Amino acid sequence: MSESLPLFIQSAARRNKLFLVLLGLFFCAISFSVASWWPSYQLHVVLGYLVGILLILIGLLKYFEPVDSLCLTDQQLTYLHRYGQWSIDWSDIVLVMQPSFHYGLERRDIPYLGIKLRDISGVIDSVSPRLASRQIHEQRDILVLACQQKLITVEQATLNFAKFKYDDRIIDGPKAAWLHQMVVLRQAYGCDLYIPINSFVQQPAQLIALFKQYQQRVNRDL
Repeated sequence: MSESLPLFIQSAARRNKLFLVLLGLFFCAISFSVASWWPSYQLHVVLGYLVGILLILIGLLKYFEPVDSLCLTDQQLTYLHRYGQWSIDWSDIVLVMQPSFHYGLERRDIPYLGIKLRDISGVIDSVSPRLASRQIHEQRDILVLACQQKLITVEQATLNFAKFKYDDRIIDGPKAAWLHQMVVLRQAYGCDLYIPINSFVQQPAQLIALFKQYQQRVNRDL
């Protein structure tokens, strides 16, 4: 059976980059005009310049974000991030869902796609220490929420830099801290990997359905 071409899921991080740069230039131009014609409005001029420069910087930083956030092939799912990437085989994925929690009588979704794994060795091999370190901080909001919901303890939400043991392997450094956090989050919400839904332009339900199609294709070919 011939392999299909990789499918790339566009990242939402680069949206409005040109608009923000132009808007920042507009604020700077207005501030320059005000400073030229009404010198007494110095405070407004300074604030205008600060806002303009901030918008320009945000817009320029967006140009450094990856064009795509996900890459799907017949064998793997790859998450693309400004700080690196990780890859997992479809055969190692047990479940893809949007985790949720109880708020009173309501059930609310967490703004992440969650992936439950059968085997984490692929992630251990593919994730870079730089991305692992970054994800530790990006997922703090989920840990705080889990603490508030009493799904985990405050001690569990604390960074754990102890060495991580998996099968006959010993992992240390940022990878170990991220893997310890992965274990805690799995206890809280049942998933190992978490991708922010603002990482892509599609709705979570669309991506979950797409992932299931790839999983079914792999299971059918086995």
